[in-house]
Amino acid sequence: MPSLPHNLLVEIFRETPQLVAEVLRSIVGLEFPDGVELVDASETLIEMQSPEYRVDLVFRIRGPGSEDTLAGLIVEIQLAKKDRKRFTWPMYQHAYRARLERPVELIVVALDDAVARWCAEPVVIDPKGRLTWSPLVVGPSAVPWVVDVEQARANPELAVFSLLAHRNESGAESVGRAVLAICSDLDDDRSALYADLVLAFLNEAARAILEAEMRIENYEFQSDLAKRRFADGRREGEAAGEARGLRKSIAMVLEARGMPVSDEQRERLEACTDLDTLAHWLQRAAKVDQADDVFEG
Repeated sequence: MPSLPHNLLVEIFRETPQLVAEVLRSIVGLEFPDGVELVDASETLIEMQSPEYRVDLVFRIRGPGSEDTLAGLIVEIQLAKKDRKRFTWPMYQHAYRARLERPVELIVVALDDAVARWCAEPVVIDPKGRLTWSPLVVGPSAVPWVVDVEQARANPELAVFSLLAHRNESGAESVGRAVLAICSDLDDDRSALYADLVLAFLNEAARAILEAEMRIENYEFQSDLAKRRFADGRREGEAAGEARGLRKSIAMVLEARGMPVSDEQRERLEACTDLDTLAHWLQRAAKVDQADDVFEG
């Protein structure tokens, strides 16, 4: 079953096809005539959208000001090694090529270099190994670090992809800082989405640095995509963090009052996620004469 990060990346690429185009141009080296348009065409492979055969993103590449299709493009987001993909990827490409009667490229986006190397290994098609197939693969090491504001301003989509690719690495806040600096130069939709991605995708340490610099206390997501996908998760994360803090405080208060927490009591603490209950236990921890009394009632 696709993970939340996988589904988020699919939505990001679907809603910002210019980001896909920039990946193709700057990183893969595929050039198309000026003015071409990437159009979401997922419905063209609808018969393949079963649990076993689920294509992430399908595009038609149209000529400038034209409805004519020049080529097709399939984008697969791969966050882990899955042997089944090495059988389905060639089928996706050839099925779409047969449908369009045009050339079709398949590109795999991986956010881990080990996964990217695995994706790039040739697939043997026939028993004697005479026919092999390989996708185009983009992994983090192929994506430049866009930390200069002027570079980000000249190429906003590359800056955003740099953020996605390096979000968990040390120094990722420098990419986030560059993206945030150019958001005011963009149209409203991209500005809202790209700012949201910085604060939703960066690792915890990098996000904390930027939030401190920006003096953000309670950031509210602005883009529709982020509101749909990130807000609920962040609220759940904040509640989980508050619960962890309350559990830790209860144990510390009891131990400071000379009542060490037993393994059984600690298990009961860890099992509780209700904030009201934990807050009540914390109040009792400051008053009771023995640790068991905290949990009575």
